[in-house]
Amino acid sequence: MFVKLIGMWLVVSGALSLASCSALPGNGPLATTVLDSGDQASDSHFEIIEISPVAIRALKSVSSPGFTSLFGVAAPSPVQRIGVGDAVTVTIWEAAGGGLFTGPEGAVAGTGSRSITLPPQTVDRDGMISVPYGGRVRAAGQTPSTVAKDVENSLHGNAINPQAIVSVSQPTSTAVTVVGNVTGSASVLLDVKGNRLLEVIAKAGERNDALKAPAVETSVRVTRGMKTATERLTTILEHPQENIFIRPGDAIYVFSSPQTFTALGAVTRSGELTVDRENFTLAQALGVAGGLIDTQADRGGVFLFRFERREVVRAIKPDSPFLGRRAPIPVIYRLQMTGPDAYFSAKAFPVHPDDLIYVSNAPSVEFSKFVKIVGEVASTARSIQAANPNAP
Repeated sequence: MFVKLIGMWLVVSGALSLASCSALPGNGPLATTVLDSGDQASDSHFEIIEISPVAIRALKSVSSPGFTSLFGVAAPSPVQRIGVGDAVTVTIWEAAGGGLFTGPEGAVAGTGSRSITLPPQTVDRDGMISVPYGGRVRAAGQTPSTVAKDVENSLHGNAINPQAIVSVSQPTSTAVTVVGNVTGSASVLLDVKGNRLLEVIAKAGERNDALKAPAVETSVRVTRGMKTATERLTTILEHPQENIFIRPGDAIYVFSSPQTFTALGAVTRSGELTVDRENFTLAQALGVAGGLIDTQADRGGVFLFRFERREVVRAIKPDSPFLGRRAPIPVIYRLQMTGPDAYFSAKAFPVHPDDLIYVSNAPSVEFSKFVKIVGEVASTARSIQAANPNAP
């Protein structure tokens, strides 16, 4: 009998050893495992931050970098300037007949005076246009009125008291390029008054029978020179200051980018889920995930994993050892849903696309798994004993 007890003890001890070596099935680490990993400052690779009113206020106080911070808010100059590639039309008047530009097709503008309109010409790469009997006149970078004066001066001594008007018939140098699977591709000419981003996108959309996408799934990327920034369309709509003035030569890319987050652990619906609105919060995310599983979830183990900007971490934890890094800081936000205040925090804490939400199992769940395994082992041992009643 003693030998049988020893044998059963060895079997049960083996089960205990397996349990202690994390052999129990599970969908992720316990809350204590996550917190203990973050407490080891020398070995940890992430910062742990408790979700609290202080952290929420700090998050809201640090604005996200957008179009305004990179490109500014200044409106373009209302003065029209001619650029290389523009088509320019020059009309010349003379004070009396018999001058250089007198001809049967000339329109009479007054007693004894005549005018002629030169064929439209494109400003060449050198920024010049040509005027008969006047030679080459610089146009690029000049206003139409300035070019008109230069034309008059070039004809002085040849034409009879010449007067000129210069107009830009095709201002191609003011064009911006709009591409993407939401608006299609188009070249949009800017007005002298100035055009904002949403106006340019709307003009491009009018010209194309393009695939449309919901605003929450649409992103806009603006490239100006060597600078590039991307914003969600809903952000631009919500913050009018991000609807910046567009400049000639800008490139705008409007594309569909479904926004998602990932929910794992003790939630009813795990997997990659959709961020379907602006100002998406942790409470809404848990709702989309079907809520916590009552019989399994650890109310003190709701975690959100995110690569956070350094300025945000600095606002929440100014003494964080991770602030010396240049790259975004891996942060685990923790919410303890053990009191009513936690629900208000969940309704105020923002969830970003690509965030990962993990709800750990309660320790009692792991213990129940262990008890079940031990029970199965003991039952197996009893079955073996019953099958061999005469075994020593």
